[in-house]
Amino acid sequence: MKQKIALFSTDLLRATFLLWKVDKKITVINMELQCVQALLPIVSLYYMKLFLETLDPGHRPIVFETIIPLIIIF
Repeated sequence: MKQKIALFSTDLLRATFLLWKVDKKITVINMELQCVQALLPIVSLYYMKLFLETLDPGHRPIVFETIIPLIIIF
């Protein structure tokens, strides 16, 4: 298992360096997009939490103006 992980990491590094040699701009854009894709589920869960807290009647009355932006963002 450790050997497979080591091979994967070396292959990933080779591919990254090859892409870096070909075009640095594409490499940077690729890495930025991967970071954004990694953060999307976390942001989605956070907005879901905000939405559910807004709908919770125990803390405060439901105000329609506070729900609409959360629905649009989500």
